Amino acid sequence: MDTEPNQISNGHHGLILTTQVKNHHPMWLKRAVTLPGWQEHVARFWKKPGPPPYWTDSIWAWKLFRASENFEAVVTGSERCALMFASLKNIARWRKVPLILIECLWDLPESGMKRLLKRPWLRLVVRSAHKIVVHTRRHRRTVLVRRLGVLFYND
Repeated sequence: MDTEPNQISNGHHGLILTTQVKNHHPMWLKRAVTLPGWQEHVARFWKKPGPPPYWTDSIWAWKLFRASENFEAVVTGSERCALMFASLKNIARWRKVPLILIECLWDLPESGMKRLLKRPWLRLVVRSAHKIVVHTRRHRRTVLVRRLGVLFYND
């Protein structure tokens, strides 16, 4: 059984574009497609301390944005390139491809310039997403509702 993630190739378009391989689970990999080179990028940069450079994340966000129009949905984690993609999607796309963000353990600084910059950006990301998956109800209430001011109807 094939346990390698599908990649976009000529003539092959899966239903879901993703940055998540979910431990190479066969059921997930039948429906999910990663961008060519994504797994190599993850192996190269995510093993190092600290996040990848901004320019690298910007390139991957642009690649996700360009490829996403050929898919029914996009599923990403909350890595910086995925948040950049969500921002692009919200600003520049007529056809809104549903975006599902998973593993969103965002932390918002209590005060200062980082908070002033990060809060509006994360609010834009939240508006771009069709669904957001967080691990606990407490995290949803403290970070998303209280700190970002996002309302949820099924609380």
